[in-house]
Amino acid sequence: IYPCSLIWRTLLSACRLNGNIELGKETADKLIQLQPNDSSAYILLSNIYASAENMEEKAEMRRRMGDRRVMKRWELV
Repeated sequence: IYPCSLIWRTLLSACRLNGNIELGKETADKLIQLQPNDSSAYILLSNIYASAENMEEKAEMRRRMGDRRVMKRWELV
């Protein structure tokens, strides 16, 4: 079974909760390959970096979003 974007996003969320930066980077790359215009991978990885106090990498992810013109989407749950 080939993992879909939902599975990659779930794994990336788990990486954020557990502070797993390396797996988070790999997972975000897979998710960005599947859905390059979806902001969730960029934001989740940015939050992983922020939690690890790595503000340079956090800023880099936000810059990549801007370069690719990926907009943060708002959802009401």
